[in-house]
Amino acid sequence: MSHKLGLVLVVAAAAPVSATMVERLTLEQLVDRSERIVHGRCMRTWSAWDADRHAIWTHCEIAVADPLKGSPARTIVVSEPGGVVGGMEMMIDGVPRLRANEEVVLFLYRTPIGYWRARGLGQGKYDVSRDQRSGQTLVRADTQGLAVIEPREQPPPRSTDLRRLDGVPLEQFKATIRSFMVPSRDGRAN
Repeated sequence: MSHKLGLVLVVAAAAPVSATMVERLTLEQLVDRSERIVHGRCMRTWSAWDADRHAIWTHCEIAVADPLKGSPARTIVVSEPGGVVGGMEMMIDGVPRLRANEEVVLFLYRTPIGYWRARGLGQGKYDVSRDQRSGQTLVRADTQGLAVIEPREQPPPRSTDLRRLDGVPLEQFKATIRSFMVPSRDGRAN
């Protein structure tokens, strides 16, 4: 009996101390629910209080290399809650962290206060990097601090589980995203 209790304590100690719970999305849902999807590089970041001084936000100016969905703007500012201002720190588990010079693919929506944010918290951010062994440019999910829970309704059987996309080549990832978008009357992807 004490052997089982020790195992439980070891497993519990290995679990994350805190995490933000969010419903698991499929790639189809992520594409459909995002107003903009961009591949680009974070040029600079800064943190600031919101207008009411209720929350600290970290803003990141993204130089857009490939506007996969939405406006073909050359830059976009993405904002996530959390950061440090004047010695005051606010952090929220599961919120994607954006760093200067980081290459990313972001699935974005506009908040009621006008900020662009990643859809599904960390599910909406993929880091882009070159694999040292293969030399390929790959995408990696940024789900640190997330406790992803299964949705109430099961997704369609042919839907794309985001976990299967971690580590795929960038161009394959972008082609898969584009395959789920429907062109609008003006030829842009919706």
